[in-house]
Amino acid sequence: MGREMYWDKDANQFFPVPDVVGSDNNVLTNADRIRNMSDEELAEWLDHHVSCARCPLCEKCIFDKSCSENLQAWLKEEVKDD
Repeated sequence: MGREMYWDKDANQFFPVPDVVGSDNNVLTNADRIRNMSDEELAEWLDHHVSCARCPLCEKCIFDKSCSENLQAWLKEEVKDD
């Protein structure tokens, strides 16, 4: 049997339901869902929900890669104090 999926109407596609249940009374919150995403899942989610002008990479974008690839690379970078 495959992994359970949910439909995201804004992204117009299916995403996997996280395996981990939320910590508060076993209720999965939106924040829990985001915290449980892999780098790849989070990059895809950001790519579909954040406009280019609001993207944290807007001024540093590498245009020969997809937004999702740029976001994945950024998510894996060491935190910098800005």
